[in-house]
Amino acid sequence: MASGIYKITCVPTGKAYVGSAVNLYRRWHAHHLPDLRAGRHVNRYLQAAWRKYGETAFTFTVIEPVTDVAMLVPREQYWLDRLATADPQRGFNHCQIAGSSLGTHPSVATRQALSTIRAK
Repeated sequence: MASGIYKITCVPTGKAYVGSAVNLYRRWHAHHLPDLRAGRHVNRYLQAAWRKYGETAFTFTVIEPVTDVAMLVPREQYWLDRLATADPQRGFNHCQIAGSSLGTHPSVATRQALSTIRAK
């Protein structure tokens, strides 16, 4: 079971989605892939691109293995910022803050870790 940061890329457009997972294999094979194939992925922009370009136009890449699962969210934030995948021109991420979704907020510990990363 490998954990880390991954990127789903639409090759024709270059747009990407960045995420983190404790189990990368399961995240792709039990969550993203079945939902995209069934047309029910929660990310409507990623789903629309999947419908338009087809499965073969996408890649799933591990961009950083992370052995300390406590560092998944801070490392995901690093990659969200670096690749700017929350910018609709560059990516599919809805949220600019890793580990969040609409209506939720990162914990104090996560905010502190993110502050440390951004200060570098």
